Amino acid sequence: MNIVIYKGQFQYDVVNYFVEELGHELMKLGHNVHILNLLTMSSNRIEGILANNKIDLVLSFNGVNFTGKEIYEKLNIPLGIILVDHPFYHISRIKTYKSNNTFICMFDEGSLECFEECIADDISISWLAHGGTEMLSSEVVEKSTDVIMPGSLSDYNKLERQLLDLDLDILKRFACNLYEKGKYNYNIPLYNFFKEELRSAGIELKQIREDEDFLNAFSYIYTLVDRTLRARNRYRIIKVLIEEGIRVQHYGNLSNNELLKYKNFKTNGPIDYIALTKEIQRSKILLHDTPYFENGSHERVLTSMLNETLVLSNNNNYCNNLYKEGESIIFYDMNNLDTLVEKTSFYLEHENERKRVENKAYEITQQYNTWESRAHEILNIYNAFIGRNAQ
Repeated sequence: MNIVIYKGQFQYDVVNYFVEELGHELMKLGHNVHILNLLTMSSNRIEGILANNKIDLVLSFNGVNFTGKEIYEKLNIPLGIILVDHPFYHISRIKTYKSNNTFICMFDEGSLECFEECIADDISISWLAHGGTEMLSSEVVEKSTDVIMPGSLSDYNKLERQLLDLDLDILKRFACNLYEKGKYNYNIPLYNFFKEELRSAGIELKQIREDEDFLNAFSYIYTLVDRTLRARNRYRIIKVLIEEGIRVQHYGNLSNNELLKYKNFKTNGPIDYIALTKEIQRSKILLHDTPYFENGSHERVLTSMLNETLVLSNNNNYCNNLYKEGESIIFYDMNNLDTLVEKTSFYLEHENERKRVENKAYEITQQYNTWESRAHEILNIYNAFIGRNAQ
């Protein structure tokens, strides 16, 4: 097959490395892959490549694109959109590229449910986990960092004020209730609470799906609450560790300066994905937080496992529950952060136990959750999509 994959502008350049790895694996499977950088190539040149090379499939992470859906419909080229965030973050692109030629992949099964109930029930969707990156080295890498925490640390107080500044009282009440429920119990998908609040407000899911104003308003609230919860909880987990004297290295944007007063906390600013992966490789523990999902993934978790770094994550279900507590991953309870302190201290002090978990995690991830795995799955999704459209 002839396959096009788009590069674009992504935070920390992380998704562009996904493109490179996925393209490499598809080429190993015998396919011709054109990786097109939307930031450096003209639209005329991209259109010429699509028109003159009998392209069988275009893949776009998060729906980045150079034109509307018309060219794909005109040339009868399937467009596969791979979302690496919740679909509510990408409503405009989803609406722009909704077509019989489009299929959309999501990293969380709960996102599929949300997509069908709130966004569209007449487009082909599939579950597709993230992939991990393994840094191969001929030398033994010393584990010199105790705990690494990658990701943006936003000012959650500022985000809370945005919730309180919502114009309509009904939307403000909805947003604040949703946020309070998410704060109270982080071990339940936020979308479950979202549906509860809709029922309380007397709003049916199909109203959101059928009314663009409703969809835009409630997707904005959902993503604002989601970002606020992430910011609050990342701050909480780092603070509880550094207050116990544990050293934490942070990589990413930092808007909450209160943590800087602790000498055992160091922020290093944003770095690109490969540089971050090398830092993960030098770390004993990756500290991770992501909202609870039905069945999902995150590239930092999988990349850490492939580089034999212990993953310490809030309770979650990664990749069909492949990873078991105490065997291949360590979970802490966001509702009870004493578990975080206890487990961090234990695995920093017990290297053999840490390595036992790391080895099992590596074995599972190497077998099931590399970009080679994702390449096979994308081709299966594509073939199923083509088969359905041919009927």
